[in-house]
Amino acid sequence: MIETIFTILTIVVLQGSSAPQFIKNYKTKSTQDISVIFPLLIVVGYVFALVVAFMTRNIYFEILYIIGIINFSLLIIQIIYYRRRKATRKP
Repeated sequence: MIETIFTILTIVVLQGSSAPQFIKNYKTKSTQDISVIFPLLIVVGYVFALVVAFMTRNIYFEILYIIGIINFSLLIIQIIYYRRRKATRKP
């Protein structure tokens, strides 16, 4: 029971930690100070970790890594979107 609680808290905290970045990007309509390599490497790491989680049949880590892949993929999409938007607005 305690393991389940800590696992859920881990998922919420780790994946919720990127929420302030999403909000800042949305408010400023810019991702100028963010490297696209950073979230890309995190996604690759989550994919490898997900394979291990599937091999060990650990449902909690499977959920954590799937959410992480989605979360950081959305950040990559946000970075690409705002950079392309900025590039098309230049005179």
